[in-house]
Amino acid sequence: MNRTWIHLAAPLATLLLLAGMTKMDKLRIDPHESDDYQARAATAIAKVPKVFGTSNRTWYQTGKDIPLPDDAAQLLKPNGYLHRMYLNPSTGQRVEVLLVQCRDTRDMQGHFPPICYRSSGCAIDGGLTQTWQAGALSLTGVEYVVTRPRGDQMIIRNFFVLPNGRIVRDMDSVIAAAKDYRELVYGVAQIQLLFDASVGGAERDQIFAQWIGSNQDLIASLRDGNIGRKK
Repeated sequence: MNRTWIHLAAPLATLLLLAGMTKMDKLRIDPHESDDYQARAATAIAKVPKVFGTSNRTWYQTGKDIPLPDDAAQLLKPNGYLHRMYLNPSTGQRVEVLLVQCRDTRDMQGHFPPICYRSSGCAIDGGLTQTWQAGALSLTGVEYVVTRPRGDQMIIRNFFVLPNGRIVRDMDSVIAAAKDYRELVYGVAQIQLLFDASVGGAERDQIFAQWIGSNQDLIASLRDGNIGRKK
């Protein structure tokens, strides 16, 4: 190597190192960038009404909100959480609502019906993709049939809300979002409505549409991660 290259080697190495650091800086995102969105999402979850529906189709919260178990809390690190039972006194029917929203999309990957319910000793089918209508809002998700260890069954409607505005059906879509470092710190929300297996499909549609219709602002807030995002 001649003397010219020897003298240039150190400056060139420095420039390459700085270029690499600059590229890494572009790939790094401040987790606090999403703080405003996370605060809005948590507030919206806290405002989920304890009563929904109309006339003889009115549903009331029964009992207290169900707390998140410690082991699940360590896994999910939720920014917002809701687990609530509702009762329709006119029909005696019940519906259970489970909502969890994480700041980091990756934290949701272990919380998904085929994983959670099997790990608790339940059997679960492969799920059926469906599109549900709630007013002007169309949501695509998966409906699962879960058989508990004691033999009784329940039906779960499950979908995910991404802060980029999308509502998606499965964990594959959530994992895909987690690969985008720009989306990572905005997290994801998962919503489940759980029914007794005796509740027919048309009834499930009606109850689902009522609950979603009463929580349009919640869905809008969870989808609205783009406001205030740095470019």
